[in-house]
Amino acid sequence: MQTIADLPLKARDRQAIDAAVTLLHSQFPVEKVILYGSKASGQDTDESDIDLLVLTQHPLPWQERNAITDALFDIELAYDVVISTLVVAQTDWLTGHYTLLPIHHEIAQQGVAA
Repeated sequence: MQTIADLPLKARDRQAIDAAVTLLHSQFPVEKVILYGSKASGQDTDESDIDLLVLTQHPLPWQERNAITDALFDIELAYDVVISTLVVAQTDWLTGHYTLLPIHHEIAQQGVAA
């Protein structure tokens, strides 16, 4: 799997991703963060959002998933970006019903470790 350093991202996108990953690992039980979508595939436009798959150590209640969105809001404002998250327990992502979804295949093929 590629890394963020391998991608031709705009400076503000790279800084926002780095800030988001640091925040997520410091405040939440996060195992791994994966960039996917147009930013990962190099097909982004100026209006593209930053799609992050956030794999957690265990399933999170909706309140904690919402707290992740809230925590990322300041980063969105600071870097003038939109961050969209898909928050899933790592075990569910690897073995659960997510494995049947097209997005799972897309992320497996094009996802970039952040």
